[in-house]
Amino acid sequence: MADKSARAEADRRGITTDEVWAERAALYPAGRVVTPEEVAEVIAFLASEESSGINGEAITVALGGVE
Repeated sequence: MADKSARAEADRRGITTDEVWAERAALYPAGRVVTPEEVAEVIAFLASEESSGINGEAITVALGGVE
């Protein structure tokens, strides 16, 4: 979904998708966007027995807020 959004934005603005991703990354304090692997790790944790004490919580995987 994010790749599709980046392609659409790039087409609309006449820039490359790499430029869109670089701009998006610059908005985060970490200077990068979350990887699919990082999201998958959170999902795996939530599906595991180790997360049995977590109930009804919103989990944000976003490397901090957007400036």
